[in-house]
Amino acid sequence: MNNNVMLGMLQNEDITERDAVHVAVIPVEAGEPLPPGCKVAIREGKAFLGREREEVGVVDPFLRETVLPGERFYLLMPPYSVRGLHHDWTHGAFPRTQPTAGASPSEKWLRAFAEEHRVGFEEMVDGVAKWRYVSFGTDAGPEEARKAVFWEHMSKYTGRAFSAQDMADADFGCSC
Repeated sequence: MNNNVMLGMLQNEDITERDAVHVAVIPVEAGEPLPPGCKVAIREGKAFLGREREEVGVVDPFLRETVLPGERFYLLMPPYSVRGLHHDWTHGAFPRTQPTAGASPSEKWLRAFAEEHRVGFEEMVDGVAKWRYVSFGTDAGPEEARKAVFWEHMSKYTGRAFSAQDMADADFGCSC
């Protein structure tokens, strides 16, 4: 398997193996008719045909018909344009909303932890609470996730008591 798939570039004939890649997507609303696969920009929260250097992605190329104004579609983001691609990512054209007003101290701590380690908040909480697994994108994950303070906040936020065995069994490694 080739771990260096370079989308957006011509490929060397030496590369013969098939592979799979993650592609960041976000649902957006069309501001004008947009054919599948066209490059778009975001203006006032809607997608329009992109002018050079303002393009942020492409209309879902697998659609069979033009997206009409007001219809929503998946915008595919170019390779390497987003940070923290773990099913929750960041990009300058799409500000993150984090509902922290009225949040408990544990929720605020966990949200900050997730942001710092570039993993989605819900993905992290659900992964730990349900499966004791979260991919932080590194082989071992952050050391802080193994410390008592992480588990104290997780317990307070989820309302679930985690045993020493839960903590020992938790896996924070890479999912790749």
